[in-house]
Amino acid sequence: MFAIAMLFRLASWVFLKKMREPAYIWDEEKGVSFLGFVRKARKTNFGHFVLFIGIMNFSVFVAAPFFAPYMLERLGFNYLLYTVINAAATLATILTMKRWGVNSDIFGNRKVLGLTAGLIAIVPSLWVFSTDPLYLIAIQLFSGIAWAGFTLATANFVYDSVEPSKLAKYFAYQNVIIGAMVVLGAITGSLILGNIRQPFFGSNYLFLFTVSSALRLCTAFIFVRKIGEVRKVQPITKRLLAFKIVSVRPVHGIIHEAVVIRNKIPWLKTKAKS
Repeated sequence: MFAIAMLFRLASWVFLKKMREPAYIWDEEKGVSFLGFVRKARKTNFGHFVLFIGIMNFSVFVAAPFFAPYMLERLGFNYLLYTVINAAATLATILTMKRWGVNSDIFGNRKVLGLTAGLIAIVPSLWVFSTDPLYLIAIQLFSGIAWAGFTLATANFVYDSVEPSKLAKYFAYQNVIIGAMVVLGAITGSLILGNIRQPFFGSNYLFLFTVSSALRLCTAFIFVRKIGEVRKVQPITKRLLAFKIVSVRPVHGIIHEAVVIRNKIPWLKTKAKS
């Protein structure tokens, strides 16, 4: 398995060598140190955004590393079932990424961030209610939809907020903060898991998932309101935006995207007709 992964990475490297780097002009006067960026973070719109993303990643990784041992050890799932459950999120992301992109362009990244942050917040707590594999697959489909919009809006917000001459450095600063929060979140989660004496909800894992959910919800509630949209967009309610993403109307939503993908794959198209 590791050898196959290595071969595909080598194939990726071959295509990377065929890429050409666009011309880039560095303006020394526009350089901002990392400490200067951190000091000003609470006073700028982009700074609030980076703090939001950093703390959200902390909240996510309080629980994220422990879903695998929960399914494999606590629930006793085999590797095939474990993979299917995880793949459900990826499938949902593929089917909805385009819809999120279109609506993000029209209604703004801030609106998408606000909606998806709330959806992401409730995902871990949903694991408390059942251990049925079909139920967990449904949760992962829901999670994939939410994460598709969140990830896309996060990247797009940076491009909209930062001028090109600062883009690479600001992306680096953001990733340093995110990386630090990921490490702190995982360590915090392990400390919580290792020091719970009395199981909650029948499992310490489920208690940890609930903690992560609460932290995500608090982060979204506190920070999203501090982030302003940086370009002119059309107004829309979060409820209507959510409906536009999952709508089953003929030319909207994940059902439409699934049909489009099926029609682009010859053997799937033939099978559907038969």
